[in-house]
Amino acid sequence: MRHTRHRSLRFWLVFWLSAALLLGAWWLFLNRDDMRLVANALFGTHAAATAQRTPPATAPGETTPDALPRNATLRDNAPLSALMRYIMQRDGKERTFLVLLQNNMELRPGGGYIGSFGIVRIRDGALVGAPEVHDTSNFDGRIPDDEAPPYPLEELLGIPSWKFRDSNWSPDFAVNAQTALHFYYKGQGSERFDGVIGVTADVLRDLLELTGPIRVPGYAQTFDAAQGIRTLEYQVEQGFAQQGLSVGERKSIMPLLAKEITERINLTNPVTLVQLFMRALHALERKDIQVYFVDDAMQAQMRSAGWTGEVDTRQNGDYLMIVDANIGALKTDAVMRRSAHYSVDMTQDTPRATLELTYTNTATQRDYMTSDYRSYTRVYLPDGAWITGVDGAADAPRFGHAFGKKFVGFLVETPLNSTRKVVVRYTLPTHLRTPYRLTIQKQAGATQNPFIVDYTAPDGTTTRLLDQPLESDVTLTAK
Repeated sequence: MRHTRHRSLRFWLVFWLSAALLLGAWWLFLNRDDMRLVANALFGTHAAATAQRTPPATAPGETTPDALPRNATLRDNAPLSALMRYIMQRDGKERTFLVLLQNNMELRPGGGYIGSFGIVRIRDGALVGAPEVHDTSNFDGRIPDDEAPPYPLEELLGIPSWKFRDSNWSPDFAVNAQTALHFYYKGQGSERFDGVIGVTADVLRDLLELTGPIRVPGYAQTFDAAQGIRTLEYQVEQGFAQQGLSVGERKSIMPLLAKEITERINLTNPVTLVQLFMRALHALERKDIQVYFVDDAMQAQMRSAGWTGEVDTRQNGDYLMIVDANIGALKTDAVMRRSAHYSVDMTQDTPRATLELTYTNTATQRDYMTSDYRSYTRVYLPDGAWITGVDGAADAPRFGHAFGKKFVGFLVETPLNSTRKVVVRYTLPTHLRTPYRLTIQKQAGATQNPFIVDYTAPDGTTTRLLDQPLESDVTLTAK
């Protein structure tokens, strides 16, 4: 029995994009006495202290990759325990998951372009058969061209019909998961899924930080945490041809790389397992892993932990979410630098807000991966906000409502080796004056670095509430 469990973990690790770090490491945490002892030795009472929610004026990302996320504990996390009981229970029932592999080097609203998807089946805590991996471009050929895509996929990207690969056009992962299921069945897919898991390419970076640089036999490249994702992108876009591989074989390096990573990770070392567990939790916090369950009770549990990637419809204070969508700019998000500066002024009868977005394209020449950057950007605001101006956009703004929010959308164009700024000015509903509370939600796969929030009180006093990268959702308050 112990051998079966160990083998299950190895398979999860081989299919690293299926979010298996979370599943395997937590199973071992629950079942190994030495794991609990190491956790106590490493963290002790510090775990309980760091497990508290981030204070209102403190930004996320304060902990290190191997420290505790802000809403997790090592031994008492109800949503995580519920997740593991659901997946690992030994009831003879097979559970099947659709895994969306989202490449955030080509950023999309839900995390990244869905170039591939996987199907994973588990029963009694073990993998059933080998995970399937499918190319979405091939699968989309089975979907009829009868559904109009959301704006501006047709207008700006020339896509005549909406299909699986563009199913994550919403900033809300639950919506994207249901849309992906819709297109899967429209393409005559036969599986009945219990859930959907979204994973960005940044999970590979987390693994390589643990293993150190890796060489794959038969390949010249070295994969490390700093450049591993881009090295892999080069191999599947350019390197395969130089090695005489066909287009159909261009992704054959992925299982080989996963095998090397698995062999480098010492699964018998409790310290390593704690690190795997912590990094998986941080990936959930960063939205590099997002989950959706068909079972309503499970979905509610995951929502309570903030792991479902849903737009927050419960808050009634100020709200901000910046959502970028790479429109035909190759994998240029890998070299883009973003920052945001949000200022709120309460000195007038009607609160005024200014959002300054800065985009820097650090690439100096066009190649197989980089180009002039084009993003269709949507900014979600509280319902009742009134836009007074949008400066610096490449087209006229468009307005709409979704998730109980108002949003404004516009095109941002950032040529090679240049910087562009877009300034959005608007007024806020008067009921947001005091006490002031701001919820900022992070887009999956993206990071604003830095993200600055300045608050000017009715008496004219200005306080900086936030000044650091936005690595997860955060709530700020001011008197």
